Amino acid sequence: MPPQAAKHSMRTANDVIHRILWDDCIPQAEVIVGYLDRFVGTVERDFAKFNWGDIATLSQNETAIPQHRIQYFKWRDEVIWDKRVRLDRVFGSSGHDVVTFSPATAASSPSSAVAPVNAAASHISTDCANTLVCFRIMDPAVVDACKQLQAAIIAANPRLAPAALAPARFHCTLLRLRLQSLNIVQRLTSDLVNEVAIVKRVLVECQGLLHTLCTSSVKFEGVSAFRNRVIYAKAAPHDGLLTLVATLKARLLSAGIALVGNYDPYEPHIQLFKLTTDHRRLGTKINAPCIFALSTTPDISHLMGFTRS
Repeated sequence: MPPQAAKHSMRTANDVIHRILWDDCIPQAEVIVGYLDRFVGTVERDFAKFNWGDIATLSQNETAIPQHRIQYFKWRDEVIWDKRVRLDRVFGSSGHDVVTFSPATAASSPSSAVAPVNAAASHISTDCANTLVCFRIMDPAVVDACKQLQAAIIAANPRLAPAALAPARFHCTLLRLRLQSLNIVQRLTSDLVNEVAIVKRVLVECQGLLHTLCTSSVKFEGVSAFRNRVIYAKAAPHDGLLTLVATLKARLLSAGIALVGNYDPYEPHIQLFKLTTDHRRLGTKINAPCIFALSTTPDISHLMGFTRS
């Protein structure tokens, strides 16, 4: 009997959770989680109803779920990830077609999740990044400093607590990209080069610059806010990091990669809080003057270095 072909590893529930939390193109209010309840079996609940942060930080009014109990995710009533049948339409790791996510206003029915091959190109969202180039914040001292900043801000405004990012999500974005080869419609209608492979190649080629240009640690000091959406730890000026980002931009643009949603000049930062539509609908607001006042106090103005990989 011939040996069976080895199955490719499938992206985990944790990967899907992080994608939904990070990707603004996936409306969290439209995602359903199917999970096993010990007493009643499979239960469905809105993704936004759960606290996906550290279980130890849960309040008595919040709910969390062990990730090993998650069976599937639905988006607009269509299953997009199901470990029971090895289905992954979020990343495509199971070999299935990848869903083209779009904001709630772009479509109102499950059939729009993957558009037909002859769909008009104008229906494809091209103004939203679907890939981040970033470095994760993993140095314990930096993570602790970020958590202290979060605690101080929550003490000043407890309603921001549900919007706090979990430590595992701390990162500093370098660039935001729009990779068309992740879009199943465009992949079927044209002979696109594998843009993911191109980006990986550019990053490998530029990795030496990270150690050359960033010989000193990037330091983050104080906090700031972006509109009524994000509170972040802001970085001190760092010429090496600015040069690295400019080089990556030039290399990726010359390779035909679309850069979407980036700011010029580049301002490195670490997101600490991110208000979703649901948070804002409940009246949660960022009090910018209060945030700025906190950032100038001696016990909050931490200088935080990061460990380069």
